[in-house]
Amino acid sequence: MNVDDMTDEEFIDYCRNGGGLPGLITERHPKCDWCGGMCRVGRDGMCRNCRIRERRRTDPEYAQHLRDLANRRNARNREKRNEYARRYRLEHLAQARASARKYAAAHQREMAEYHRRWRLEHPEKYAQYEANRKRKRQLAKETVNE
Repeated sequence: MNVDDMTDEEFIDYCRNGGGLPGLITERHPKCDWCGGMCRVGRDGMCRNCRIRERRRTDPEYAQHLRDLANRRNARNREKRNEYARRYRLEHLAQARASARKYAAAHQREMAEYHRRWRLEHPEKYAQYEANRKRKRQLAKETVNE
């Protein structure tokens, strides 16, 4: 058939089917029927993404399988992240923790010293506190004994 004698539709089909080259027949131009993407298309006219989405929608077992894969992948990544964080803490925060411990101990000693001094300077307050403590303890003993 001569190209000049063809109608437009015939010419488009002719070009789409390989332009008269023998043996090359791709009657479907490579465009997904679902998403319109120009990626590779199977015999059913769907690209791989659309095929998987369709199967996920219709096949609950397959959907669960995909979820399991995603969960496993996320768990692996989470474990890697945790490992990284653990190593980071070991390397970077040991020094910070040591200095924090040092300052906490110093603060504790300081407060103990302050408390001792306060007790010496205010014996009446401390006596009042002790009396109160003894009274409460006695009350607690009596309630237990009853």
